[in-house]
Amino acid sequence: MAQFVCFYPNATVSGRVVNMLLKIAPLQHAPVYETLQRHGLQNPHEEQWYSLQNYLNAYRELSRQLGSYFLLNAGKQFFSFIRLGAEIQTLPDAVKALNEWYKDQHRGEQLEYFQVQGVFPERCEIQVLCQNPYPCYFDRGLLLALTKKYRPEQAKFFNVELHPNKPNRLMGSDESTYIISWV
Repeated sequence: MAQFVCFYPNATVSGRVVNMLLKIAPLQHAPVYETLQRHGLQNPHEEQWYSLQNYLNAYRELSRQLGSYFLLNAGKQFFSFIRLGAEIQTLPDAVKALNEWYKDQHRGEQLEYFQVQGVFPERCEIQVLCQNPYPCYFDRGLLLALTKKYRPEQAKFFNVELHPNKPNRLMGSDESTYIISWV
């Protein structure tokens, strides 16, 4: 599934997630609100469900208006509204919990959205597969914020990047693999 394209026409996203987009962009509130309105997502209610494709169309438009940095920052800021549970201690467990949260906030899709593909402690790295229709820059921001909170104790610095040897959604693939590394 390429970026911004939902393969399940009846897939929905919770109003809670739609509202998060408004909360994370106080400086861009007017363009975000207007964009959501143009895509039928005005005044979203937390407990209602909305067309995922309409929401993705709004993201596509915001990406064109505000650029990839907006998407990266949106992913980082989104994480501040996600509650994964106090029992989460490791980065791989946090990725699994993020996947469960995603499933709770979306209906009508049948994929694993965030999946640990490999843990490589000797290389100070894990690989995460993302199979969702959100833009790559958004997922990268989300994974950066997740890593900041759940990185290994010894990690002083960390990075999240697209795997250079695997296809990704920026190139039209159905999925993207990220390498999370630390020193």
